[in-house]
Amino acid sequence: MKIADLKPGMRIWNTMRYKMGNTTISTLGAYQIHVHSVFDDHVMASWNGNQIQKYYAHQVAKWKKDEPIMVRECLGSHRLANREEKKQILAARKLKEQS
Repeated sequence: MKIADLKPGMRIWNTMRYKMGNTTISTLGAYQIHVHSVFDDHVMASWNGNQIQKYYAHQVAKWKKDEPIMVRECLGSHRLANREEKKQILAARKLKEQS
């Protein structure tokens, strides 16, 4: 995502990998970002409901417009869904909305 694409009031997503406690198992976390104001070289946004901070272009580049679709794996870890899994999940959501 680019700073020029952002507008105040947008809600976008960021994903981060982290370790699950005192183990070698890593998982993926998805966090919502609320954009408060946009400037030429930086963005003022709050990450996961925390205080407003300044973010620069190299940090904004990792943000995603749509909520990531994740799949739960063994031992409670999560990963991003691949194309096949995304198709299945989105089709199931569409069927659920229609009924």
